[in-house]
Amino acid sequence: MVNLPSTIYWDVDGTSLQTWARNISTLGGSRWGVPSMRGSNIMVPGRAGALWQPKVADSRTITLAMWVRGTDDNGVLGTTPKKTFTANWRALQQLLWKPDGTQFSLTKRWDDGSGVKSATALAEFAGGLEPTMMGPYGAKFTVDLLLADPYFYGTQVTSTLAVGVGQVVNNAGDVPATPYGMSLKFNGALTNGKVTNSTVSPNVWAQWTGAISGGDGITLDVDEFTAIKQSDSSNQIGGVSYSPGPNGEWFYMAKGNNTLTLTASAGAGTCTFKHRPAYL
Repeated sequence: MVNLPSTIYWDVDGTSLQTWARNISTLGGSRWGVPSMRGSNIMVPGRAGALWQPKVADSRTITLAMWVRGTDDNGVLGTTPKKTFTANWRALQQLLWKPDGTQFSLTKRWDDGSGVKSATALAEFAGGLEPTMMGPYGAKFTVDLLLADPYFYGTQVTSTLAVGVGQVVNNAGDVPATPYGMSLKFNGALTNGKVTNSTVSPNVWAQWTGAISGGDGITLDVDEFTAIKQSDSSNQIGGVSYSPGPNGEWFYMAKGNNTLTLTASAGAGTCTFKHRPAYL
């Protein structure tokens, strides 16, 4: 299979959208846009205008302008191009349209000047897939894809924090790290483990109060608001305390470098911190 170009392309569940048989025909449009903001300012009686309130990024729809034609993925035109076109079109329909509205992985790759980056969003079909024929063996069309979570996420980044040592952890995303894919695992032996992000103001911290024996651990899932003990999978949420992020998160990372420090009242265990950078 030949991608066009070979290193910068989009795919759905691992199937390339940029081959000689099907391609995204435009570089611009909503797929390089930004999500709208959700939230409203407050009208105050007797006050001019409105009182500004912080907003959050909302779901968004991106539109891909594409074409499909009657060749194989390597551009070879066989003896039955009409049948090949029909097969290619039906395969594309099944790739992008799911009968129960199931989300699929939409991955994009781009070169930001330092090399090719890759990030994945969860998308669902929202409209389009109506072909306009370009001769007997080709068609152009658009397809609308809804991203309930508006961001594309890079590979999960893992950092190991030692007690009493401030460690710089970089959030390479376009925005502050979201709770998706973020967790803190306190590894024993450790008592009253606490991780503080001193880069943001006011500081954000998350703690599990109690003793964790050597070889055991407690994982705080920031996205799911769960705290699970490694050895018996028991619920340990009662030991969680935190100074929340701006949207009530258990933990928070700003864009760029963040200094994270693990402290404890006893023990020399560690904290395994994971996050996924979010991209527009």
